[in-house]
Amino acid sequence: MSSLSKKTLNFCDIINLCQIAQVANIKKIQFTSSKFAIFAILVAAFLSSGMSPFAKIVLQTVPPLSFTFIRFFFAFLILVIFTKKIPKLSKEHIPVILFSLLSTLNVILFAYGINKTTATIGQALYAGVPIVVLTLSYFFLMEKLTLKKVIGVLIGFIGVVIMILLPMIGSESIHKGDIFGNITIFLGVVLYSIYTALSKRMQKKYSPIELTSYFFLTTAIVQLFFLPFELLKYGAWWNNLNPFIYIAFAYIILLSTVFYYFLYQYAIKKASPIVTSMIFYLQPAVAYAWSYVLLSERLTPEFIIGTGLTLFGVYLTTTNKAHS
Repeated sequence: MSSLSKKTLNFCDIINLCQIAQVANIKKIQFTSSKFAIFAILVAAFLSSGMSPFAKIVLQTVPPLSFTFIRFFFAFLILVIFTKKIPKLSKEHIPVILFSLLSTLNVILFAYGINKTTATIGQALYAGVPIVVLTLSYFFLMEKLTLKKVIGVLIGFIGVVIMILLPMIGSESIHKGDIFGNITIFLGVVLYSIYTALSKRMQKKYSPIELTSYFFLTTAIVQLFFLPFELLKYGAWWNNLNPFIYIAFAYIILLSTVFYYFLYQYAIKKASPIVTSMIFYLQPAVAYAWSYVLLSERLTPEFIIGTGLTLFGVYLTTTNKAHS
């Protein structure tokens, strides 16, 4: 009898050890996925931060809609070549197409806005994305707001308003941008925030690659309808391209579009929209470095105050979200 008990005990021990090993493996996989997500966020932040100054250089010669079409048409082709998958267009896929339009409108507004304001301000305004996401979540997704979150949203909102109104604060300066350009970009920020907030839900049906493909294709098709009107207005603009424009386009299409948007969706899938918002902590500083080298842009005291308040507001809302 004791021998039987011993065998049974040994058998149970083996089962327990197997279960422990299985749990350890699951935790290891989750930890590895989390590390990859953080790495993806860091890379995405660096790649996307160069977008504003390079886009501003290209848009001095290339019209906004033509710029957006070229950017996303070639990005879509590159993605199809590497994945060997073409997004299906049918009634079943109307929701994901409409969802993609949110980000499509964002990039169109960005192209028009960045042409008028500074690259530094244009990128810094996107630091408000996590704040807008949290606000939208409260009104539409019944997200609970603690006192710390409310304070964070208010501080961040004040910071964003200061950045938008920079042209009207103090003495005039080319480094303060243009209020119309600032407002245009911020409207895009709101749309991109909605896109970000809904991405996790869309990923229940579509992978990060699929969402990125639909977004690229939707954006290219939308621009295609309006290109004839822009061609009538600007004529054969491609006859006067500086060789550096091709280098800038290569960076924008390959790094700031294909890699960035895939890494962004990947980070949301493996982490969360809130963790992914770390991108917006890192972008302003890296964007300024790009803008200083390429465009000789300078920081103003008002910009530093506005950006500082926005980032502090984002910090309060996201850290509270992570622990509540």
